[in-house]
Amino acid sequence: MQFFDAFKRLPTYDLCDNDIRVLLALADENKVGNITWAEFIPVGIDAIKTFLARNKHLQKQPAAVKEINKETLMFVFETEIQ
Repeated sequence: MQFFDAFKRLPTYDLCDNDIRVLLALADENKVGNITWAEFIPVGIDAIKTFLARNKHLQKQPAAVKEINKETLMFVFETEIQ
């Protein structure tokens, strides 16, 4: 929960809750819910770069392209974030 709270407080990254959950799931190698910096750094940096590139790309898109089907998104990530 500390990583989640820390990323919520970093407005520079502009990550949504789902981005942060995915980021933490990727970093939790042993799947026990405890993440060390050693686990986080290798995947975290790449994941954040990917999210930032996506956000930058979406800013250039028309509003219709930015619209996300929230029902589909929940279905895709539901098993990974619970």
